Amino acid sequence: MTASSNGQIGANLDNRGSSTAQPVTLTGTNRFEDNGSDGLYIQSDGLITVNNINANINGARGISLNNTSGITTGVTLTGVNIFNENNGDGLYIRSNGLLTLANLTANDSVTGYGANLENSSAPAAGPANVTLIGTNVFNNNAQDGIFILTRGLITVSALTANYNGGNGTNLANNVNSALIRGVIVNGINTFIGNGN
Repeated sequence: MTASSNGQIGANLDNRGSSTAQPVTLTGTNRFEDNGSDGLYIQSDGLITVNNINANINGARGISLNNTSGITTGVTLTGVNIFNENNGDGLYIRSNGLLTLANLTANDSVTGYGANLENSSAPAAGPANVTLIGTNVFNNNAQDGIFILTRGLITVSALTANYNGGNGTNLANNVNSALIRGVIVNGINTFIGNGN
């Protein structure tokens, strides 16, 4: 899918009107650039899966993914995903389920976070882990390079988060003090010159 140089949202996908929760899946390579608002905005009751996203130079967020109207459906990003030079957050996700994200690059957000990820409203007993695999880069963002808020285990890999206005990484899973979850950081990680 390509949606570029539009005055408002590049692509706005909403399937919440289905009688039963249905997934949203984008395969192949997808490009959302130079739009007046979000590059891609998805709202769903079901699982959201997107692949090989390029969402750059948009007037609001690079992409916004929200399936909190579902019960425990999650979000998966596969392939290589790039969110650079957006006015707001490069990548914004709100979900009640597992977040499994691969190879994120989110740099140079003018007012926002490189990646702003939250599934803390998941049921206390539900699966709410957040996992980043591959190589992940968050540099020169106005706020945190990457912000995660969850009830679950956080696992991240090969993070580079340099010269952000806030924290390089802000990983929080203390939403429910009755649940003791861990944070696992794999690979070689670099945090230089961040504001906090």
